[in-house]
Order: sequence, then C-alpha cells, then structure tokens
Amino acid sequence: MLKVSDTQSFIFKANDEGPFYLSDTDKEARTFDVQSGTRRRNLIKAELANRLNERNISTMGSKKQLVARCTDSNIPSSVEEQR
Repeated sequence: MLKVSDTQSFIFKANDEGPFYLSDTDKEARTFDVQSGTRRRNLIKAELANRLNERNISTMGSKKQLVARCTDSNIPSSVEEQR
C-alpha cells in the first residue's frame, strides 16, 4: 500500500513478459511500433506563415486567408505524414 510520501511509477522494461492472455508470437508482434501508412495533415497557421514568408508573401490575416494565399501561390497547405 502506498503512503502519502511514496512515489509510484509504471515503466515497461525490456525483460517484461507482457499480458498473460497473449501468445508468445502476439507479445513479440506488439513489442515494437509498426508504421501503418500515411495520413494527410493540414498545416497550422505558423507553418503556413513560414512557407509564405519564404517567398516574401504577406503573412497577416486569419488561417483561412493564409490558406487562400498558399493556394494562389501553388504552395501546399497540407503534408503527407507517416502514421
């Protein structure tokens, strides 16, 4: 039982066995992260402003206005990322 001054931590270690209900192959498969493809992410306002600033285009205004300026200048307003 923990007391008020005790510290509790929950850290997985390399030699931990994993959940009892999984087979050894399932445990091994879940040990490491797996890339599951890509996704499209819209850029945030600061990222849009940086891209516009690189081409000396005004960065004043709302995000909607920055997206419109990027579209007009053939600057992508979204990026493809790994999941």
